[in-house]
Amino acid sequence: MPVPSPREGRGFESRLPFHGTGYSAKSQSYLRLFSFMVFFVYILQSLKDKSFYVGVSHNPEERLEKHNRHHKGYTGRKQPWVLAYTETFPTKTEALKRENFIKAQKSRVFIENLIKGSSAG
Repeated sequence: MPVPSPREGRGFESRLPFHGTGYSAKSQSYLRLFSFMVFFVYILQSLKDKSFYVGVSHNPEERLEKHNRHHKGYTGRKQPWVLAYTETFPTKTEALKRENFIKAQKSRVFIENLIKGSSAG
């Protein structure tokens, strides 16, 4: 029995978003998975000294747990942390640009206003 071409198959193969792109089937499955992933810019606040930490993650709640685990480094010294703010972006590039913008402000007031919702950023 001949193997049907994608256009003759069960009716959905030709509509796959990465069909005909030259990617292997495994790569296509990864691309489909990551094409739905969103990224977050998150701001944590230390309950120890009220300082802020700005980062990017696809899962800010999971990242908060990691920051609150025992470890060396900036966030390890200032535990416990709480998630104070998030923004959602469709790509990691856009999230990183926003993270860098927030960090470049070098302003506690800017971050506090962002958290309060009174900063257009």
